[in-house]
Amino acid sequence: MEDIQILEKVKSVVIKQFYISEQEINPELHFIKDLNADSLDIMEFTMFLEEEFKDYDLSIPEDEVENLLTIEKMVSYISSYIKEHQN
Repeated sequence: MEDIQILEKVKSVVIKQFYISEQEINPELHFIKDLNADSLDIMEFTMFLEEEFKDYDLSIPEDEVENLLTIEKMVSYISSYIKEHQN
């Protein structure tokens, strides 16, 4: 899966989860600072992402989430995860 495809899926989840428009999304968008997400919001968001990428058995460990609080970092993590777990 290409990074652009991953980005589109992540953006889709962000739009649904945080009720924002696509125009408000940029790579540096921070879930806590920019979207006022709390820990429960972040936990739900990661669950939705795992569901969105279930074909790749995506798993985002809780201790990793605090390092993945921007769109860019989340896309990078998912991309790396998929590449490592293919085949």
